[in-house]
Amino acid sequence: MPEHELNENQEMFLERLWCLKEKDKNAECVVMGTQDQLGQKRLLEDLREKGYLKTSGEDVDFLPKGEAYTRDIIRRRRLTEVLLYNILKLGMNAVETSACKIEHIINQEVTDSICAFLGHPDQCPHGRPIPRGNCCRQRSENIEPLIKPLNKIPLGKQARVVFVAADEGGVLRRLTSLGVYPGAVVSMRQHQPTAILKAGETDIALEPTLIERIHCRLMTL
Repeated sequence: MPEHELNENQEMFLERLWCLKEKDKNAECVVMGTQDQLGQKRLLEDLREKGYLKTSGEDVDFLPKGEAYTRDIIRRRRLTEVLLYNILKLGMNAVETSACKIEHIINQEVTDSICAFLGHPDQCPHGRPIPRGNCCRQRSENIEPLIKPLNKIPLGKQARVVFVAADEGGVLRRLTSLGVYPGAVVSMRQHQPTAILKAGETDIALEPTLIERIHCRLMTL
């Protein structure tokens, strides 16, 4: 099935139906909503004609083609929410607005890369399940995110800085002046009582809140 073969309005209709079905609220009267019912009716009829949906009694439900297509939409959406909320530390309003746009443009390769980057998460920030993908089939309980905050890197292990999650330019400038920037190799010397990291040949004492913002990938021989 081609990726994104439907337009954005059609995908949003399918996504809404998926979320309603998770709450067992997929009666046609609920799916139609209270606004623009004529437009919603046209979307439903179009998706039925294309073989994505069916009506059964009073309910709207997926056909196999529609269920598979919508599962991919939901997976893209919820993985993007995890990335924006857990890693980039955006507020929930920004997360929802941005994820709604991103889900309609990223492809399967990008989605699987995000999933692996995050460690194949099971839930989005709202606590809703994230559908499994092909990249999750080899998943085991000990799989961890490829990128993690520096305070999660074992003491003495070298890691390469991937990005710094900072919403203030002053924080970025300060860390850069200390030799902590994307591409730099660092390691944790100690966590308590003061967090100390090594960047190059220099030991640096930093507040724990800053250590948590430095996201790294563990280096392997």
